Amino acid sequence: MPALKNVAGCNSFQNTGRIHPEGGRRHDLAGANIGMLSILNQEFGSAGTAEIDDYQFDASILRTQETLAKAARLNMVVPDEVHLSQGLKELEVTVTNLTGHKLPSGYSDRANDVA
Repeated sequence: MPALKNVAGCNSFQNTGRIHPEGGRRHDLAGANIGMLSILNQEFGSAGTAEIDDYQFDASILRTQETLAKAARLNMVVPDEVHLSQGLKELEVTVTNLTGHKLPSGYSDRANDVA
């Protein structure tokens, strides 16, 4: 939900002409399932029933890609050198969630997602 400036924000500011001092959030919940958007485009876009314009799917896929690019930060501590015949016994990896809620996944059932 990207931050917006100069918006009314919560209901107490609606239709008052006042602007919420901290701005608001765009309720654009893109999700993370680009594969499903592509399937739906084939079914309901110009290649299918043409009920929904392709640009709607393209815009949703773009928002999804933007969301996923900002969803997490990945840090790894790697050794200076690795002997391929020995491999690695361990690798320290830290994933930092930057979303403010569960990380987006490609699945509609998020009950098992890692927080």
